[in-house]
Amino acid sequence: MSKTRINKEIEYKELTGKLKDVDVKSGIVTGYFAHFGNVDSYGDIIEKGAFAKTIAERGPNGTNQILHLLQHDTQKVLGKPYLLSEDNFGLYFESKIVPTGLGVDTLKLYEAGVYNEHSVGYKTIRYEFIESTNGDDEVFILKELKLYEGSTVAWGANDMTPFMGFKSESKQDALDFLKKKMDAIFTAIKQTGLTDETHSQLQIQHAQIISAYQNIDSLFKNASSSANDTRQIEKPNDELNRLNEANDKDSQQKQINELSNNLLKIFTK
Repeated sequence: MSKTRINKEIEYKELTGKLKDVDVKSGIVTGYFAHFGNVDSYGDIIEKGAFAKTIAERGPNGTNQILHLLQHDTQKVLGKPYLLSEDNFGLYFESKIVPTGLGVDTLKLYEAGVYNEHSVGYKTIRYEFIESTNGDDEVFILKELKLYEGSTVAWGANDMTPFMGFKSESKQDALDFLKKKMDAIFTAIKQTGLTDETHSQLQIQHAQIISAYQNIDSLFKNASSSANDTRQIEKPNDELNRLNEANDKDSQQKQINELSNNLLKIFTK
């Protein structure tokens, strides 16, 4: 049985942690805007070749209409990719960031580790529906996409965006993720010359990290309950390991608290 996919005029897909290189002096950023072959949370798979036609028509060697934006905001143009190509991993790009105040700030935040994620703004032209078999999830294979822009993104860049950064079922991994993000913001905020708008964005991201941290127990409550239901009688060594893990988590949480308090002092100066 076929199934119809609701295609919007423009859709977005994010790719975490696929920054390849940043050269602050030259303003060159390289990485991937999209990944091929994986099923995302919407049940979509981007097929290799999906961007081939749009690159040829709208890319650097075509009409050169594809933009590199910040947060999918057409008022925040960072430049245009001078290279777009498909390889086995995904949609590779190379862009020279225009040295405006926004561009310079963006490069600084890349360097600090605040930015390491990218996303595409596109329209679906052709797709194929794959039905569920043997209990597999049904999926849509995106076979041809019209690319409007690729964006540099931070998770939740405005106060109306919920935190969606947890990629693991492990609470410890989530704490590691939060601390890494907090470290990056702390590094960035110590840099001089950031614009007021960028400073405000960092404050928002900091507030979201704190919100996620404060709710982390409830986010992982169900996973913990399931684990407890199936837990075998612990041996002494198992119990010791569990206590050590708990102490590690407490230590990590204390570090996040300390970083947060230091950031708040900076933000309120």
